[in-house]
Amino acid sequence: MISALNWIPKGAAHLATPAQEESRNESSSEEEDASNASEIEQAQRFAAALKATAAGPLDREPGVEDEAMAELNLEDYDESDEDESGRRIFGSSNPGMAFYRDNKQDPYLAQIAEDDDSDAGLDEVQPDDHLIVTSRSEDEVSYLEVWVYQEAESTGDVPNIYVHHDLLLPAFPLSLAWVGYEGLAGAPGRNFAAVGTSDPGIEIWDLDVSDAVEPLVTLGGLPRGAGPALDMMGLDEAAPPEGKKKNKKQKKKAAAAALANSTSPDDAQGLRPGSHTDAVLGLAWNAAAPNVLASASADSTAKVWDLGSQQCQATLTHHTDKVQALAWNPAEPPILLTAAFDRTAALADVRSPGASTPKWELSADAECAAWSIAEPTQFLVASEDGVVACFDARGGASSAPLFRLAAHDKPTCAISFCPAAPHLLATASADKLVKLWNVSGNQPSLVTSQNLKAGAVFAGGFCATAPHLFAVGGAKGSVAVWDVLSCGAVASGFGRRFSRAAS
Repeated sequence: MISALNWIPKGAAHLATPAQEESRNESSSEEEDASNASEIEQAQRFAAALKATAAGPLDREPGVEDEAMAELNLEDYDESDEDESGRRIFGSSNPGMAFYRDNKQDPYLAQIAEDDDSDAGLDEVQPDDHLIVTSRSEDEVSYLEVWVYQEAESTGDVPNIYVHHDLLLPAFPLSLAWVGYEGLAGAPGRNFAAVGTSDPGIEIWDLDVSDAVEPLVTLGGLPRGAGPALDMMGLDEAAPPEGKKKNKKQKKKAAAAALANSTSPDDAQGLRPGSHTDAVLGLAWNAAAPNVLASASADSTAKVWDLGSQQCQATLTHHTDKVQALAWNPAEPPILLTAAFDRTAALADVRSPGASTPKWELSADAECAAWSIAEPTQFLVASEDGVVACFDARGGASSAPLFRLAAHDKPTCAISFCPAAPHLLATASADKLVKLWNVSGNQPSLVTSQNLKAGAVFAGGFCATAPHLFAVGGAKGSVAVWDVLSCGAVASGFGRRFSRAAS
């Protein structure tokens, strides 16, 4: 299943191409070969020294050992005539068989190499490709995945989507936020993902590093090294029964289980200062203040973190139950919207954490929240009963909602406004449906409904740089991308807005 999903802005990622990955692997292989050669040379010197110092009455008869070693001719073993051995193996009398010292001299292998080079660019990330980061779990193993989506115009045929790379997570992911803070922990890029799990720490991964085995930064949680040392590739596991080998999936599963068991979220005594003490249920990066990240937790608090110092700057305690959702106001960056299982939504000014916090009542436990693009003072909160309620902050605490929409029969897990058409609202639910609504004049009307075959939908959102694309992830563990302009009702009602946004 996919529990969370975010679009990666264009230009933020610098993913390695297959050729670059191969070059890096070749460099590592050459370094390993050089290291092995050095160890062999050292062993030979040690053996020679040991032989030179050996003496005593138990020595063999002089010359016997030297004659035996001379007969083996081990010193020239690596310089044996490869052509001769090749002729013995393949047979020089067969005109159809030939042995080449270098594969480049073999015309058949050379042709295959040329074919591979001609196809090398097919899997490279192109400038027109769209990137999505997801958190996915399968068979008790969790991953952070970077997906590449190619529109039909790019492929020349039909849209294409595939996973570029994945990173192993130590615990079940509950929340995800893309982070574009430049210079985080000295990393060269600005393409990161903050992940909240069932553990109290917040892991931040560098998405440009396709083979990372640990997060770049961890906010809160247990100090690094507090748990036992682990072999991420499963090399320290107990040996399997004779005749059986563990495959890659089994190794990842065992490594993830070991990581999950290496920390104790319930033991708050060993946590870093300012850490959450329970699972992290929600995350929100502040694009207007790139060094700021907000987190929501099952410990009933919300926290504000400074990514530069990697420290907690404020702890908000205005909720009495699990805090599920967060959203920064796009017009007023210090204002943070929170929604919780105490069936309330609240607005907090993080510049004054102790100030009075206005609240609004919800019909059920909160699922997700978002600010209106068209009206920055209005915010929406979706609940477990499928209801989406819209409030205006100018009405004050406990003011009646502007509208209450029974969007779905099951929990509404994702809500998102279209950047090109601010009154076009998308809702996605565990009932497997994605619905588009026209909320102009605070009188929502259904535009269209679609089952994207992702199973129960747990995450979704519009793409900021390609606002006609809406992506979802759900119970089936795959990403589905919907071009909403392919729907006639959307094209006729909002098409002009998309055209203006493109220009």
